[in-house]
Amino acid sequence: MKIARLSAGATTVLAEVEGNSARILLHDDGAVWADPLRMWLSRDRHASSEALVPMANARVLAPVRGPQKIIGIGLNYRGHARETGFD
Repeated sequence: MKIARLSAGATTVLAEVEGNSARILLHDDGAVWADPLRMWLSRDRHASSEALVPMANARVLAPVRGPQKIIGIGLNYRGHARETGFD
């Protein structure tokens, strides 16, 4: 299952990507306090919409709106891990 936040026209949705289209799981109303992914995970996930958005008409957005932290670790390849002693 591939979950994505998409913008389709004036609508932002959380959707399950299926090939060239995406099935809408939840409409993102844009509330500052809301976390669409967390809201979807806390509800009955079998109750999805039948509405589809063609991926050609959608723009893929950041997976999490307004993350509190972004953490980067520079051990993304074996040589660098060896250099730092974390191999």
